Amino acid sequence: MKDFIDSREYRLTCISPVHIGSGETFKAFEYLYDRKNKKVGFIQEEKWQKMLLRHNLLQDFLALLKNTKSGYANLLEWLRRHNVPEKEIWDTVKRTALNKSDVSDSKNTLNDICVASSLADGSLYIPGSSIKGALRTGILYSILQRKNLGEQLAGKISYIMEHGNIKKDLSNLATKEEKHLLTCRRPVEGKDDVLLKVLSGLVVGDAHLLKPVNSVILQKVDVSTGTAKNGYHMSEHPISLFRECIPAGAEFSLRISIDKKLLSYCKLGSLQEILAYCREYLQQGLALQQQVFGAFYKGAFKEAQQADFSLGGGTGFLQKSIWYSLFSDERQAEWYLKQLLDCSFRKHDHRHQDRKISPRTLKLAVTGSQKQIMGLCRMEEI
Repeated sequence: MKDFIDSREYRLTCISPVHIGSGETFKAFEYLYDRKNKKVGFIQEEKWQKMLLRHNLLQDFLALLKNTKSGYANLLEWLRRHNVPEKEIWDTVKRTALNKSDVSDSKNTLNDICVASSLADGSLYIPGSSIKGALRTGILYSILQRKNLGEQLAGKISYIMEHGNIKKDLSNLATKEEKHLLTCRRPVEGKDDVLLKVLSGLVVGDAHLLKPVNSVILQKVDVSTGTAKNGYHMSEHPISLFRECIPAGAEFSLRISIDKKLLSYCKLGSLQEILAYCREYLQQGLALQQQVFGAFYKGAFKEAQQADFSLGGGTGFLQKSIWYSLFSDERQAEWYLKQLLDCSFRKHDHRHQDRKISPRTLKLAVTGSQKQIMGLCRMEEI
């Protein structure tokens, strides 16, 4: 292997629950829900069909699906009523998850569940592309900081916000600037200058569990700021959305290879440098949120200081906080971001409701009395 290629093994630890969605959403008739033991089983279709055929229940199941209320049927209870042995029932699932959401024990199902990425055998994993996306943000942040490009880009953004088509022109600007920042033209012996994509010098493998864990089902909980008759208020809002998450404490191993020569064009020579910028970027975003939410969630923000980056669903503000790093005036950044969000989400009226911060929500993972900020991860060399 060439001496400028550095390939090493790393351990990724989930500090808080992480949701890496597969893009699938399972309805109540696609999973088993044991209310008493708070256990969810995700059905393997072929095994499920064979079990129904063995017990002559296929037609009954199809009739159940035609019922207008079938989306709320508890399949486990339905099978028990048909005297299907417990072992046969649970043999149809590809993996189980523990329900950690704070829902009533009397609730028949958990509604739709956004399921996590998994391998063919049902085990959880984190796609390398998700991790590379977080590292890419750190690289972009490092370039913006070292080249002092924030003021220049902020000026372009301000002009668009005042005179342009906000959504279209900002999208075009982001695409153009990212391409400019993450490509370089360098001479190659015997050839004309070659345009190089810096991120091709960063190869991130999929992350696999060091030891098996059960996933957890969490309900989406937003903490929001807003206005009330007596002024400013803050409240937690459980949303009717359930996610399958990797639990806090889960550990993964992965291999990351970097082309030092290619990354040197960004003045970066090691993964540790990239992680340092990822951490600086993450902590900057957390600091903005802590100004508003810190007094209410001290433990969550203290725990978050261990994190290097965030992954997956429920990390929206932290992904947007690079916007704040472009503007020297935080209030100006917030005002323009409100306008952008109003264009993207017209029903929310961000300019009037985002009084303390924009966006005005903190995404929480709530398991009993424990409250954590979603998606926080730490990475270290093995």
